[in-house]
Amino acid sequence: MNSQHLRQNRQASLWSRIIAGALGGLLLSIALTGIYGWYSTDGMSDRYMLLLWWFIPIWVAAFCFSIWCRRALQAWLVLLTLNVLSWTGLYGLQQLHGQ
Repeated sequence: MNSQHLRQNRQASLWSRIIAGALGGLLLSIALTGIYGWYSTDGMSDRYMLLLWWFIPIWVAAFCFSIWCRRALQAWLVLLTLNVLSWTGLYGLQQLHGQ
């Protein structure tokens, strides 16, 4: 009985970390590539191509980080903090450049 409860607890934690990595990583990837897009002074075509190339690796790194965390709460809190900082930075850049 105890081992079955422990197994269910681990599976619930794993699914929570997977969802944290998928959602939190997606939003973080969008925000970080958006920051680079606003901050970059490269040519327009070069910038979009680089954003496309950076989007997936950032998402995968965040996803791997969330799976690597021991507890789901840790993954959620770290990704939430990074998302708040990234989206605040993107908003600040947009306000600074007058959009």
